[in-house]
Amino acid sequence: MFLVLQEVYLIDVLWHSLDSSDREEIDLAWLRESQSRLTAYQSGQIEAIDGQKVFDEIEALL
Repeated sequence: MFLVLQEVYLIDVLWHSLDSSDREEIDLAWLRESQSRLTAYQSGQIEAIDGQKVFDEIEALL
């Protein structure tokens, strides 16, 4: 758990180190992407995957 908190902290520090105009552009891109994924999920075009399964698969690749 501690390692996860360290990673979250690092991501937060890196995120805030970006130029604010870059952050706004990235936020908008992620907003559009998340809306697109939600629409695809709601229409049945994609299925949800259990979060723990995703993390397990990522960990297996490392």
